[in-house]
Parts: sequence; C-alpha cells; structure tokens
Amino acid sequence: MAVEKLTLFLTKHIDLKESGHRKVYFDAQDELGRLLYDLGRYADAVSPLEEALASAAGDQRKKLSCYLGICYYKTGKLKDAEDKLIQSLPSSPTDLWWFPAQYELL
Repeated sequence: MAVEKLTLFLTKHIDLKESGHRKVYFDAQDELGRLLYDLGRYADAVSPLEEALASAAGDQRKKLSCYLGICYYKTGKLKDAEDKLIQSLPSSPTDLWWFPAQYELL
C-alpha cells in the first residue's frame, strides 16, 4: 500500500523536483527506494534510489550508495555494485555502515 501511495505522489508531484520544495520530492524517492529494498524488490528499488542519490550529500549519500550497491549486486550488475559499495564506505570503520558495505564487497 505504501509503495503505491509513494509512487502516486511522485507521479502527481514531479514538479516538486524543480521547485523550492525539491527536498520533499527527493525524500519521497529515498523512502520509496528503501521500502522497495526492504521488500526485496531490488530491481524496482534502483530507480528511486538513483533519483534520491542525485541530491544526497554526506552520510545520506553514503547510505543510499550502500543500498544501491546491494541492489545492483542482487540484480547482477556487479561492476556498478562494486562502485557504489566503495562510494558508501564511511571514513571510520566503527561506523554502522562499514560492515554492510564491506560484507557485500567480499
């Protein structure tokens, strides 16, 4: 149900992408991508995660890169997966995102 509502919202409000409220659009893409990821719909999660990544910075960018890297891996795009997982590595190995990225890189 949430997938359908987020998809409908993003379709109806694409104008937000180029407005002063663009954060709302990209946050919705982020939420949709992570929801699809959590549902194991990795191929479907790629597009919204890529869209959200386009405007992300800092820790959010690293987390989205990790999710996207895992989606690429699960869909057989190994080179893309490696690139995104490397981009997702935090500067400190004690960061919570270090292990998922390292695990998938192996």
